[in-house]
Amino acid sequence: MQVNSKEKLETYQVIGRRLRIHWDHVQSTVENESGESEIQWSCNEAVVDKHATRNEIVEAIISQEYPTYGAEIAAIEDGGDKFEDHCAARSLAKALADGWVTGSQPPGPKPDDGAEWDSGSHEWVPGEKVLSRRAKAKRHNLLAQCDWTQVGDNGFPLERLEAWQTYRQALRDITKQDGFPYDITWPTPPGDPVEGD
Repeated sequence: MQVNSKEKLETYQVIGRRLRIHWDHVQSTVENESGESEIQWSCNEAVVDKHATRNEIVEAIISQEYPTYGAEIAAIEDGGDKFEDHCAARSLAKALADGWVTGSQPPGPKPDDGAEWDSGSHEWVPGEKVLSRRAKAKRHNLLAQCDWTQVGDNGFPLERLEAWQTYRQALRDITKQDGFPYDITWPTPPGDPVEGD
């Protein structure tokens, strides 16, 4: 849920038995009822019992982005940017939950837009590492999807087999691209392997 306040809300706020967790703070200037400009803060908020488990906290935070299980599964299965956004949301939810459970919340703002909090090492992972890890995971999935094309009895003519081998090598070589991991040119598969194009 999105909440607004005249002051920046603390990351963790306990009111009675409820724990309110705030993230993604944004400061803006708004006009009040008398026409004067004033500062307003908005942020996302999840509310749980203050004795909630780590998993309950993670799920409460995730449900703000994906209100149904189906919406979360759709983002995962869609792949691409939606999958990456889901991974980032999960990472943030885990970091916030760990911050409450262990008392060590992520310090200060993210060092860069791609950075993610590593709840194991309790430090920010720089954006380049995160993007690199995601690109390599995507590459792994793309390679796995066409592993069968390299089986000896696939029935491909030699030129078709070589086209798939070239595609698979191009996937392996994405880390050698000048813009990696920020700007990746993904190779195009040689077409439907069953149809021939």
